Amino acid sequence: LDIDMDEREAAAFDEFRTQAAGKNRLMLAKEEREAKFEELRREKARREEEERLAEIERKWRAPFIQARRNGDLIVNWQGLTEVHADVYTLGPTLQTVRLIGNPFRKLPDSLFETFTKVVALNLSNCELDAIPDTLTEMPCLQDLNLIRNRLTVLQESFGNLRNLTGLHLASNQLTTLPKSISNLQVLPRLNLEQNPITHFPETVTRMRCKILSWSKLSLCQLPRKISAMALHLVSLSADHNQLRRIPREIGMLCNLKHLSLCDNQIRHIPDELCNCVSLERLWLDWNQISELPGDFLQLAKLESLHLEGNPMRMPEMRVIVKGMPTLRSWFEANVKFYEDKERKAVILELQSIFAAMHERGMHKLEFYEPGFSTEAIGERHDLYHAFVPAYLFDYVIPTWNEYVESFAEDQEAADRELSRFANRAREAEAKDIADDKLLEDAALEELQNILAGEANGGHGEGSDGPDAAAPTADEDANASKPGEDANEENPGSGADEAESERELVEPGVVTKTAAVPPKETQRAKILEELQKLEK
Repeated sequence: LDIDMDEREAAAFDEFRTQAAGKNRLMLAKEEREAKFEELRREKARREEEERLAEIERKWRAPFIQARRNGDLIVNWQGLTEVHADVYTLGPTLQTVRLIGNPFRKLPDSLFETFTKVVALNLSNCELDAIPDTLTEMPCLQDLNLIRNRLTVLQESFGNLRNLTGLHLASNQLTTLPKSISNLQVLPRLNLEQNPITHFPETVTRMRCKILSWSKLSLCQLPRKISAMALHLVSLSADHNQLRRIPREIGMLCNLKHLSLCDNQIRHIPDELCNCVSLERLWLDWNQISELPGDFLQLAKLESLHLEGNPMRMPEMRVIVKGMPTLRSWFEANVKFYEDKERKAVILELQSIFAAMHERGMHKLEFYEPGFSTEAIGERHDLYHAFVPAYLFDYVIPTWNEYVESFAEDQEAADRELSRFANRAREAEAKDIADDKLLEDAALEELQNILAGEANGGHGEGSDGPDAAAPTADEDANASKPGEDANEENPGSGADEAESERELVEPGVVTKTAAVPPKETQRAKILEELQKLEK
């Protein structure tokens, strides 16, 4: 039995040893296989790297040959992510460097230190998040193109590039400009299109640019001191922004020839714009403008006027689209309307000033008519009707100017007072419009009563009272037939009277509209019936 146990154990041990040897062989084979695969992977990576380097060398070879020949290094749209080492060697001899469309994302500071003679540098479409400070120290740089990158800010040292005659910053992520931008005094054009810029530093108006391309930004207003660019600015484009008004200072741009402010939120064209006597093209499409300024005829050199997409009333769009000669003739025929409007604007301004002075106790009663009391002026503050002329020139103007100058150092208080003053003027104008509307509605009601009396059998007599019934649709239709016969008998008289009545109801409009609102149609019918009554 013991012998049998020893044989079985020996057999089991031999079997175990055989299995262990097999496992060792398998592990050795696996390790050999993995080592072989790793070697193959390294060999493949080495070959790929060699091919990549060879490809890079191939991409740089021809540009390097050209650069050594004429000093222009041009390597565009090659998918490069790093700058070749030989560029540093060639740097001091280069004059033009164009690396367009290569996703470098970041460039080393030491690169631009070698560009001591580079005049033109183009790094557009390079996915750059920032530019090194050493770029702003290139002494000979005159043209810099950084279009379609990811720049969010420009450092103050950017103003060191005083020799720039070309700067292209469109399609980035800039929100403002450095104050030192004013150092670029020889730059003829500032192209900033398609950047989320919300405001400019005041120093931007110290530049001497002839062309400003500010379209597709996020501007809410143009620089206040834009008049400082009067001697040089020729073209201003600020389309697709959020501008709400055109600053009055723009009237001082005496050399401005092209102004484009399309697709904004502008409601009013200031009269001062008509002082831009050199203006040749005025493009204001897709705003909220309803009328042109009364001094429009001063723009004698204007050749192109675009107002598509605006709710134009004075003049109507059908007049504008006929061209400048027709538009000028329209203004010549409506001079009186604009003169009356300007007089009313002056009165409203005086009214607002007097109201503001009354609120602050700045009036002097000795300048008013005897017995006049400011406590009885009412909510409209009609103070201007009772003062003597000397009051305006000897006291009001000097006192008001002194009051305004007191806010020179407190911009927040000045803006607050200006807002209150503007709101008061708007409220007064809105109330005047509402009063005119009430008078007009009352006149319409009276005319309807007259027509109702005529339709009920009265010939030329008014209605019995406000409860008189209005004419029905059938009665209006029947009543129009005699009018047609009357016009046939005397065609000139009826047309002239109708035109005269239309001018009384709508001052400044000398031509009939093609399609009028329902209320205007009703008014026209009433005027036609009045002509019949007169006959």
